[in-house]
Amino acid sequence: MYESFKGIIEYAVSEPESEEKDKIFIDYDFKEEYGRRRRHITVYKKKSKPLAQFVGTDKWSTNQNVVWRMRHSEGRALVRDLKNRPGDFQQYKPVRFRRLVNGSGASACWSIATKERADRLINISLTRESAIAAAKAEAAESSE
Repeated sequence: MYESFKGIIEYAVSEPESEEKDKIFIDYDFKEEYGRRRRHITVYKKKSKPLAQFVGTDKWSTNQNVVWRMRHSEGRALVRDLKNRPGDFQQYKPVRFRRLVNGSGASACWSIATKERADRLINISLTRESAIAAAKAEAAESSE
């Protein structure tokens, strides 16, 4: 499955305290990135606003590991210093992106590595979504 699967899978996800289910989509593909053809996975609720994008590591074909470049909650900037790591991601062990992905254009930033499993991809993506929502609420609160 891992070697050739391309396509979109829809998942129904609900919060523990809620009966209502959200639709989450995982788009599996391959792209030329960092000097080679790599696994590329996008998790989203709306296609125009991806929650997270994962890239296959150098050893993806043998271990199915993918990596998400850690971003700040307030925007799109990459986390380059762990002192500025978003609080929502304390549960994840960070790893340097270039330790797992080598090639032209590989960012010098921190990342989160995981297996290519839907539950893990969704968990990281929803953590990102809640971090963004918390940052927006905090910014709105401080501007009042």
